Amino acid sequence: MKKDLCRVVNTLQGDVSAISEYLANPEIFLSKYDLDEREKKAFIDKDIDALITLGLDQELATNAMSSPWAHSQRCTSRPMPKQPRP
Repeated sequence: MKKDLCRVVNTLQGDVSAISEYLANPEIFLSKYDLDEREKKAFIDKDIDALITLGLDQELATNAMSSPWAHSQRCTSRPMPKQPRP
């Protein structure tokens, strides 16, 4: 498996700003990595089966594709304001 394929997966599993960038424009996000057309297409299409075919195990492929979708572009790491007690 190519090094950059692993880098994309690792990034999409924990870097909220990268996830946001990926959601906004996957093509631009993926252009930063040395991926071939099949790899890019798998990420753009959110194709878990294709990622498995490319060498990821099922759990890793599923996690990579589920992490970004658990976030929206409006996600924030700022804590919610405390509500006054009644």
